[in-house]
Amino acid sequence: MNERIPTSTTKLTWATLGAPAEFCPTPHQSQINLSGVRGVPYDGEITGICTWTEDEDHRSELIFADKDAVQNALKVFSLKRHVDYRVTRSAEKFIECKCLHHAKDCKWRVRASYRVDLQLWMISRYDGPHSCASTVIAKDHLKLDSDMIVGVIAGLVAEKTDIPISLVVETVKKARGFTVSYKKVWRGKQKAIARVYGSWVASYNKLTAYAAGGRDVPVRQVQALAVDRDVAGRKQEHLSCRVCTRGGGDRICVVVVFVEALRARREGSRENPGTGWQPPLGHNVFCIRHVASNLNSKFRNRAIRALLMKAGHEYIDRGCQRRLEVIRLLNKDAARWIENIPREKWARAYDGGWRYGHMTTNLAECMNDVLKGVRCLPVMALMLATLYKVAEFFNNRRQQVQVQINTGHVLCEELRDTIFSNLEIARICKVTLRNEDLGEFEVEEPYNQQERRPGRCCRVYLGRRLCDCWEFQQLHHPCIHVLAACADVTHEFGLYVDPVYKLETMLMAYSQLFHPIGGEEYWPYVSGRPVMPNPQVLRPPGQPRSTRIRNEMDWKELGNKPKCSLCRVEGHTKKKCPNKKPMQP
Repeated sequence: MNERIPTSTTKLTWATLGAPAEFCPTPHQSQINLSGVRGVPYDGEITGICTWTEDEDHRSELIFADKDAVQNALKVFSLKRHVDYRVTRSAEKFIECKCLHHAKDCKWRVRASYRVDLQLWMISRYDGPHSCASTVIAKDHLKLDSDMIVGVIAGLVAEKTDIPISLVVETVKKARGFTVSYKKVWRGKQKAIARVYGSWVASYNKLTAYAAGGRDVPVRQVQALAVDRDVAGRKQEHLSCRVCTRGGGDRICVVVVFVEALRARREGSRENPGTGWQPPLGHNVFCIRHVASNLNSKFRNRAIRALLMKAGHEYIDRGCQRRLEVIRLLNKDAARWIENIPREKWARAYDGGWRYGHMTTNLAECMNDVLKGVRCLPVMALMLATLYKVAEFFNNRRQQVQVQINTGHVLCEELRDTIFSNLEIARICKVTLRNEDLGEFEVEEPYNQQERRPGRCCRVYLGRRLCDCWEFQQLHHPCIHVLAACADVTHEFGLYVDPVYKLETMLMAYSQLFHPIGGEEYWPYVSGRPVMPNPQVLRPPGQPRSTRIRNEMDWKELGNKPKCSLCRVEGHTKKKCPNKKPMQP
């Protein structure tokens, strides 16, 4: 034991010790390969020493990278053999453990210390094996703590940050043979996220350096956070994400991600005309489905809800007003509730054509796809992951649009399908009156066999881009009547398609380039007070409780309501089943 270890050809390298590889703060960059043993590097040559494996017993002269590696090996050894121990002595460079039954019959004992000459930890004394035997089969193990769970799931967290706790429990059970509690797994997952992506507090300190490097986060805004740190501590920080639509058949997810400390500042940035989110560059409207759902939640009348949906989809104000009059006859309070909402926010007939046909799409839901799986990450990793996702989306869409242009297409695919369907009806429409010089036409649709009524007769004014059906004005592309008029005089209907539907416009929209970020070690140093997070907004331990008020919008459109698992009746769950009888004593 006191002999000097000779130098030979067998070399124990950093990789041999199982140290973690370099990692970047997003799953889009290099993958993480963490092992159960980690420590500091040793550049010298060591011979005659073998690293420990989980199937082997402990023995003297086993070396480990650091103290954590020794403790991890002891824990794994105890799990494998269903035994337990306690730490009797522990210091910075020394640790001693004994079996729980050491005072009785079992003499198992392990001592390990730091060897200065090796710059490694070594087991200096080992008395074993265990002579005790456990007579109880436990479901969990005291030594299977959250730190051990990190070593099992770190790779999974690197690949999928939103991995469910139930899957983590199953993974730990397969790896270690024990079923751990939800609380222990949750803590292990949080530690794994901190190991892979950095801690929650340290992530905030990186914001100023990231912004100073000319990245996507405004420098002044991040610096303002440091100034308002005390105020921000009493408020809830926000991750502000803006989403917009390109208008014609294709949605563009434009994400502006930054942290804001004050609600007033957040509202002010949105209302500032210079930001482009206000008219004439941007228009805010409501999702008609959400408006109708709120109406139904308040008045519990599905007939009124259906009328409001139809009123919102009307192209002509007269049709919308007619349905609102019916609602007023059924329920005056519901009619007043609707009138308190500006019609241009929810009714297509009054919005000036800014919807481009988008009525029921909640564009904010697009962010769920962008942020899915990364919402639990620290703020810096969340920003980088969002940037990478958006950059990947823009690159893919730009390539798809370019391929369609090379193929010879001019319009987006959705409009091409719509035009093709409308042309089938336009060919059998009858142009009864025409004034070709002024671009005036009267177009009559064929008899509607399904509704058993004559077809509509609409006036078309090509020069002024008007049609009585108002679909031309609202959708900004030729309706059936415009297509019939153009076909009657052999006129190019593509002249009346809004540029937002053209592939060239789409290519310009996706032409934004995203430049490389670079490693954190190359970001500039920024002096001043660091950005401090609000500890009150940190998610507490345990399974979160949903605060969402659920209604019929949470049910599938074409499916049924959720059924009770007891009585199999729709509309309630097992917990609130009215048919459940109390158990007899």
